[in-house]
Amino acid sequence: MRKLFPVLLGAAILLPSASVETLPVPPSSSPISRSVYLPLVTRELIQTCDYFREDFTLPSAKTWQSFDAYATWSWLNGKLDADQVLPASTSKYGPVMSQDLKPAITVGGYFTFDTDVEPVSLGAGGYYGIYLFASELQYVLPVEGKVLNGVGLLVFSNGAARLFGWDSTMTYVWSSSYDTGGSVNSIGIQFSAGAVTMRINRTSQLSFTATLTAQQVAKLDQLTFWVKEAGTHIRFDNACASSLK
Repeated sequence: MRKLFPVLLGAAILLPSASVETLPVPPSSSPISRSVYLPLVTRELIQTCDYFREDFTLPSAKTWQSFDAYATWSWLNGKLDADQVLPASTSKYGPVMSQDLKPAITVGGYFTFDTDVEPVSLGAGGYYGIYLFASELQYVLPVEGKVLNGVGLLVFSNGAARLFGWDSTMTYVWSSSYDTGGSVNSIGIQFSAGAVTMRINRTSQLSFTATLTAQQVAKLDQLTFWVKEAGTHIRFDNACASSLK
């Protein structure tokens, strides 16, 4: 199976050069993992954005780039705009490491990441989402009995949202499906000691079980935004990573 994650080479993140980037389709009725997924109720979060902040207004403190030619990414009217996605293709975009190899994002421990989204349109079979991961192919997160490179969240054209990740053998872990009802204005992921939790509209929903130390979570130093399929047009804004106190 062709690897889908970014590869750190020098000071840049490179993606495989094949013409189409796709993910396997998650199971429609049950998660690959055997764990039971239950909604979480957590205290209200104070979002300080002390680990990361981006409002997509130039100039930016970070250097951003597309990692492929499968979509048009642009900064328009204070938002990150993803449009003109090629058929059956997944496109990724994010901040890149600096020439002195400083991380693209820096987190000091447990945190919550949220970003506003504006789904203008979603092509049939398409999705949009985020992926937070450790560079240099590090597998650092003990989640659902596996050790993952990172955890992402995808929202599909049928309104379903799922967490996902993969280990060094390219074995995928998918959460159960959460029905967003088609009304989504923000997506996010929370990394805490005992869970990695999906956030929809800044509310905690389904979780992966995990046994995470703050040091393991601090290895997450990369962020990518994802869109898939012709007809998909998404705007992202106000990306924010806040420490969990």
